[in-house]
Amino acid sequence: EALQHSLNVPAVAALESVGARRFASTLGAAGAGLLMPADADDEAGLAIALGGAGMTVRELALLYAALGDEGRARPLVWLQEEVRRADPRRQPAVQVMSPASAREIVSILALAPAPDGRMPAQLTQNAPLVAFKTGTSYGFRDAWAAG
Repeated sequence: EALQHSLNVPAVAALESVGARRFASTLGAAGAGLLMPADADDEAGLAIALGGAGMTVRELALLYAALGDEGRARPLVWLQEEVRRADPRRQPAVQVMSPASAREIVSILALAPAPDGRMPAQLTQNAPLVAFKTGTSYGFRDAWAAG
């Protein structure tokens, strides 16, 4: 419920139990380095649980793709030329979480309340189940949804 509704206190508590440095290091190893605000020190703290650091849309996509790949983050392939040059299945994968944890997170996000204007997938005939997460960027510059 906390994840589905973006509750801040449980997010910070979860990050505190993992450790902000360890979390930031894992993201970096997966290919998604955190961008710290210009007025912040170089240390990633608990504020990263609340969007206190940034990342590119491509990095965000890489991490969400890892959820669907049993917790394995792989380099993304965007262009047809990239597919011909290297088979993405041969690219090194970084295990950012256990397969069980990845499946649990996808399951939780699939049960999140549907956004306005969209009927819940389980009520639509033959519609794919959609797992998504919404959020805001640092400084509330924009809003996003990833699925």
